[in-house]
Amino acid sequence: TERLHLRAVEALGLIAAPESIPILQKLFKKRGLLQSKESLGVRLAAARALAGIGTRDAREAMAMAIDEESREEVRIVLRQFLISGP
Repeated sequence: TERLHLRAVEALGLIAAPESIPILQKLFKKRGLLQSKESLGVRLAAARALAGIGTRDAREAMAMAIDEESREEVRIVLRQFLISGP
């Protein structure tokens, strides 16, 4: 299912539909008290997808994800996309 999640997120990035922003944004949040976030690969793909959408809402979602993200490497990628785009 991990691979399926990754492919689905990548597909959302290719479609670049602004309607997918809330779905992508949720991938940076914990799924429950005892459950972890999505995998590192899925979160990186979500960052790329948001950058590909490129709207103001997508950029705001990336900025909020930076605050919620625990892994520095994901925060770095999100910051880079905010600065330069995809």
